Amino acid sequence: MLTRLVEKSKRSNSASASSCPTTPNFNSYPHLTPEPTPFDLADDFLIFNNIIEPLQPCQFTNYPMTEKMSQVPLFDPHRPQYPHKAFMPHFIQLFVNHLGAQCPYVTYIDTLERFNSGILPPLLSNAIAALASGYSSQPELVVRGLDNVAEMYRENAKIILTPIKNTPTVETLHALMLLAWSEHQYGRIMEFRMFSQFAMRMALDLGLSAGALNMNISERGRHLLACTWASVMQLNSFASTCV
Repeated sequence: MLTRLVEKSKRSNSASASSCPTTPNFNSYPHLTPEPTPFDLADDFLIFNNIIEPLQPCQFTNYPMTEKMSQVPLFDPHRPQYPHKAFMPHFIQLFVNHLGAQCPYVTYIDTLERFNSGILPPLLSNAIAALASGYSSQPELVVRGLDNVAEMYRENAKIILTPIKNTPTVETLHALMLLAWSEHQYGRIMEFRMFSQFAMRMALDLGLSAGALNMNISERGRHLLACTWASVMQLNSFASTCV
C-alpha cells in the first residue's frame, strides 16, 4: 500500500517539479537532513501496517515511579504542556498498534526515539495521547474515564496550537491531522472538517504538493513527506464526503 502511495505521489509531482522547493521545517526531525541516513524502510512499514508487533519500549522509558500509577497526573508536573512521561511509551505503542496504518507518518521507532531524546513536540505528544488513550485498558487510565482523558489531552493540544498555528512545520501538520481524526472519533464533524482543511492549507504552505519528493533530503525524509502528503489527500477526501 505504501509503495503505491509513494509511486502515485512521484507521478503526480513529476510534472510540476521543475525546480526543487524549499526544504520544509522539520523542527524535531534532526535525522531528516540532506545527508544520507541509514534506514530500513521495511521496519516501520511492517510495524505501522500491523504486520509485526512494535518493539517493546526501551528500558530507559520505564521510569521509576515513587507513587501509584493511579495517582500519577495526566500531565508532567515539570513540563505541564506534555503528557506525563510515565504514560507516553504506552500511548505511542497503542497509537501504532491501532492507528499506524491510518497515520503512517507517525511511526513507532521515530516517535519513541524522539520521546526518549526529549524532542517530541508537546503538540504532537498531546495529539497522540488524545487518540491513543481511547484504546487503553490500563486501570489507572480507565478509572478516570477514557473519554475524559482523551478530552483533556485534546484540549491541551488545542491550547498549544493557538500561538503556533500560523507557523507551518511538518510536526504541526502531523498534529493537525491527528486532531482532525480525534474530532471524527468523537463525532464532531464540523471540527473534523475544520482541522482537515487547516491541515491541507499547511501542507500546501510547506510545498508538499510541489515536488517534495525531489527535495535534497534523505530517502527517509522523502518517505516521510510522501506518507504525509498522501495522508493529507486521503483525510481531505474523506472529510469532503463526511456528513
